[in-house]
Amino acid sequence: KAGSLAVLVVEDDPIFLEFLGDSLKTRGYAPLKASTAAQALKLAKEYPVRFAILDLNLPDIHGVELLNRLKKENPYLPIDLITGQSFSEEETASAGAEWLLKKPFHLQELYRAIESVHPGNFQQGQDGPSA
Repeated sequence: KAGSLAVLVVEDDPIFLEFLGDSLKTRGYAPLKASTAAQALKLAKEYPVRFAILDLNLPDIHGVELLNRLKKENPYLPIDLITGQSFSEEETASAGAEWLLKKPFHLQELYRAIESVHPGNFQQGQDGPSA
């Protein structure tokens, strides 16, 4: 819909990608879904992405490399890394990401990250299921 915040979601698990996309759409965001870094970079060139959610383990390149490429084009793009593997807060900071969510995480944590940089798009009280 017009005025919705464009959120890039990059996740290679198709079921989880759909779940995140649907959850963000229900929340009032405009999810741009990609299952590879190549798709993500194409979407980021075509749309005004305002927030990015990146899985670290992608089939074509590592999520940190994708983060570097996205930040090269848009240095101020807020990025939330998601992973099911060990990745520290220090690694997150040195990679240039603002947040790290370890799977499984609650959707409210993701919404809080987006809300912290885009307060006008937040809807109180809709926690939704865990991711």
